[in-house]
Amino acid sequence: MLVSAETGTISGPAGFGHKSGMSESDLPSFHVRLPPRLKERLQASKGSNSLNREIVERLEQTFEDPDFTYELAKIFRPLMRTLSEEDQKTLMMLTAAVIAVLAKGRPRKGR
Repeated sequence: MLVSAETGTISGPAGFGHKSGMSESDLPSFHVRLPPRLKERLQASKGSNSLNREIVERLEQTFEDPDFTYELAKIFRPLMRTLSEEDQKTLMMLTAAVIAVLAKGRPRKGR
């Protein structure tokens, strides 16, 4: 995989080293232009993964069976953008409190 530091352009085989089981030379390659901020965020969150693997895993997640938390995030994301940073923090604290209350009602394993 090639990453251009100047342009934020990433080129590399899609799926290399992941679930495809194909070698790097067998996989198609394409270029993606990323805004610098997005590239920085991906780099910061990739952990021990390569940047390519991080991008592939994130893309694959969008095609998996619907995840309730992902669906909630899709609802919250546009709403959060309309709020001030302070209101975003307040909403997140309140949401965490609601989740904590709901978790109390869940039956525990082994009971």
